[in-house]
Amino acid sequence: MAVSDPFRGTPSSNRGVRMRGAKAVVETLKAHGTEYLFGVPGSTFVLFAEFAGRTDVKAILTRDERGAACMADGYARISHKPGVVTGCEGPGTVNLMNGIGEAWMSSVPVIAITACRSPSEMAKNPIMFCRGRVYDTFDVLRPFTKWSVQVHQPERVAELLSRAYAIATSGRPGPVQVELFPDAQTQDALVEISGDPQYSVWPAHRVWPDPEKLKAAARLLVEARYPVIVSGGGVVHSGAFAELAAIAEHLSIPVATSLFGKGSIAETHPLAVGCSGIHHRISANQTVAEADLVMFVGSNTDMHTTNKWTIPEPGKVKVIHIDIDPEELGRNYPTEVGIVSDAKTGLAGLYAAIKVLRPEKVYVKERYEAVARRVGAWRAGIRADQLSDAVPIKPQRLMHEISNFLDADAIVLGDLSFSSVWVNVHYDCRKAGPNITYARGFDILGWGLPASLGAKLAAPDKQVLSIVGDGSLGYCIGELETARRYNIAAVNIVLNNSTLGYERYLVNYYNEPGKFTEQAPGCDYSDTDYAAVARAFGCVGIRVEKPEQIRPALEQAFASGRPALIDVVIDPSVIPPITYFPEEVRSL
Repeated sequence: MAVSDPFRGTPSSNRGVRMRGAKAVVETLKAHGTEYLFGVPGSTFVLFAEFAGRTDVKAILTRDERGAACMADGYARISHKPGVVTGCEGPGTVNLMNGIGEAWMSSVPVIAITACRSPSEMAKNPIMFCRGRVYDTFDVLRPFTKWSVQVHQPERVAELLSRAYAIATSGRPGPVQVELFPDAQTQDALVEISGDPQYSVWPAHRVWPDPEKLKAAARLLVEARYPVIVSGGGVVHSGAFAELAAIAEHLSIPVATSLFGKGSIAETHPLAVGCSGIHHRISANQTVAEADLVMFVGSNTDMHTTNKWTIPEPGKVKVIHIDIDPEELGRNYPTEVGIVSDAKTGLAGLYAAIKVLRPEKVYVKERYEAVARRVGAWRAGIRADQLSDAVPIKPQRLMHEISNFLDADAIVLGDLSFSSVWVNVHYDCRKAGPNITYARGFDILGWGLPASLGAKLAAPDKQVLSIVGDGSLGYCIGELETARRYNIAAVNIVLNNSTLGYERYLVNYYNEPGKFTEQAPGCDYSDTDYAAVARAFGCVGIRVEKPEQIRPALEQAFASGRPALIDVVIDPSVIPPITYFPEEVRSL
């Protein structure tokens, strides 16, 4: 260790291998098991140059940084490895913001490697910056990251990038930012490359619960007359599927899921009531509303999950809350027992505590019957729409065909707005697993298509299907060229109703409450054949205008082994089940 001037920095190492800072980045990615770097070169061209001739870590060139961030997010959700994305300084970093914001709100570890101009250009008005500042965009991502750091020297690249992996994957997972100054990319230094395998996947550290609180929670569950579990995204992220089912079955407790918790239990399970909240199966909201004890696991109590904090009603029900983030405990609801824990370790510990009080499985016939009655009534209510031959196509018929066609472990992504509601409510999850996900954290349009490409790279042997609206597709349609260039064989279905459905209804209802007319200023698009657009990009493009064409289109798209887009013309007047829309216009 060579000792430098104590007033001019820290001691510098004489160990390691001499390399350029950009190569240290790529070698650190490799050391952490990272397979892909998504992004656009710009001022990180030195970094991209390091990928020449490499096959162990690949650079995926996207059409813009926003799409790159969404791809990294989709990759991270399905692979359970951190996603890595890069963008140049200035506008490149700004373009990352929506995708990084979605990862932040959805608790997904994405590492953003950004660039900065040289301090020697301070106050000289360099390109991509205004009013003389060279640090303008570093703070753009700071509100949406767990940690942000600037790297000035090449010898610190590996150290600080490795720390980024640790922070992104620990505790509540989330994105981080590493900003590289020009010298950190282009200059040589002695660098020690090391990667801790535990930070190559997430969650990296399991947070263990307080045993006394587990005993208290177990007692409440055993004593409750009408308990219900609301399972959230934390259950999916932590892989707590078996533990959730074990508790539910041991005490005969119905299970509802939040938007992000869909997939934590098979919706064919006799205790599963579906998704609760604003975008809901009515069977789930009925069950949660009538509970005397609600246990939230890996879920916050946001407006989506609780129907704007009305289901359950605050103060009228006992609450147990298990979450890895202590800030969420007690938010919005008085909490009898709050447990800071990873969902998997928390549920495992709780199951053990329950078995001390009730060693034998408790079968409560009335609870099973109530679930069967409510879920059965909902299924009966949607049956006519599921089988409808109407033209334009009803979304319920489309979702029914998709549910029947896909493999039980297929990966399904729902974009923002009505498309995510149709997936959340009407896609039947037949197998518990981390296979269904949404862009409903930061609520960004244009997430589904690029995220599906990241998901397919993470799971090349699985069916990957994204469902997007035509309004959303406009934000990201250029990524079809990315899909073709790398032959990423994800399938995207476009709900083509030539309008912004959510906004069209709100504008409409504001003008004439309770009515749906043709007057919706600022919401309608021209009729577009998106299948033809997909073919122009070199992808498979299929137009579907009649219900009987849906299944053949799915068969053709998945059999092609190529990126495919299915353009489904749907009825714009059908409103999905959103609680704050009037009952007389919304569907089940």
